Amino acid sequence: MREYYLPLPTVLNFANDLLCFVAHKPSFAPHQFQGLKLVVSIKGTFCGQLDNQHVPGLTAILVNRNTVHALSASEATLLIYYIDLLSPLYHRLLTLLNGQLWLDLSVQVSALNPEWSFVQPENTPPTRAQELLGLLFGFPDHSQGFRFDSRIQILLNYIDGHIQQPMTLSDLAPLLRLSVERTRHLFGEQLGMSFSQYLIWTRMKRVIQHVFRQRSPLGKTSVQYGFKDQSHFDRMFKRAFGTNFKALLRSNNSRMFPIQHVG
Repeated sequence: MREYYLPLPTVLNFANDLLCFVAHKPSFAPHQFQGLKLVVSIKGTFCGQLDNQHVPGLTAILVNRNTVHALSASEATLLIYYIDLLSPLYHRLLTLLNGQLWLDLSVQVSALNPEWSFVQPENTPPTRAQELLGLLFGFPDHSQGFRFDSRIQILLNYIDGHIQQPMTLSDLAPLLRLSVERTRHLFGEQLGMSFSQYLIWTRMKRVIQHVFRQRSPLGKTSVQYGFKDQSHFDRMFKRAFGTNFKALLRSNNSRMFPIQHVG
């Protein structure tokens, strides 16, 4: 046995997956993520700066979308899930938050012991977030995803298939036979973010995927997926994650990997 071994999967599919990493003694500057974030301590406690409030002694929190927050875990190891709007868990957790900027789950996670264990044999599959959430809230493993407007699904499919190409809303609007302004409104209404925000996040996931699957250089891959250069990617990554991509992976043996949904 060893302390939470996280193998890198050989097959990565980010279309409906969670993005997750484990970080040892990390520190995250103030940032905001456009999806939901589940942070669980594997060992030790961590502090959060949440809604201008310093909150010490945390072992698990769920952070709402676009909530500016910072995290510090000088003596802890954190398992951090990034749950974007394509995940079947997203809308269920959004309902659970009920408009709150964040939710302290420390008591609930502590109550799971010994049912929930963060120690796993080497080479076992990474534990899925829905297993933890199922224990906490009775969520089924086969969660039903939120259904988008069929027109938005057309746009999402187009973006997914043309992610390496330059694109604007002017390119997408004709696919729906709508005006650019109406397409912009529909996109924001359904996804809770702008077209440009969604495009950047999707490209960022693809860069991470490609770097891990192909072991390709970050700079070259960033340009391949629509960023101006590596500095541009780094700025977008830090804005969403609160730390630098390479610094996170180099420091304290952090690992990042996608987790594929069952169902």
